[in-house]
Amino acid sequence: MEISLQLHWGLGRYLPDSPIKGIKLILPEKISIDELLEKFCIPAREVGMVSVNGCLAGKDRTLNDQDDVQVYPPLEGG
Repeated sequence: MEISLQLHWGLGRYLPDSPIKGIKLILPEKISIDELLEKFCIPAREVGMVSVNGCLAGKDRTLNDQDDVQVYPPLEGG
């Protein structure tokens, strides 16, 4: 299956050669967001929010062909 992945703000360091608009990936069927993050060695503590096709998604969500995955770090500030 093919998905689009974009890592926002400081998370881009986990895919240093990826373009700003993200990358297309070919992945095995039935992979979860957790497994995707693990594949790229992105620590769970550095992920604050994930959206799939524009909707918030839990890290246990299974991805489908042509999903658009956006990963954001935790929000900070006050």
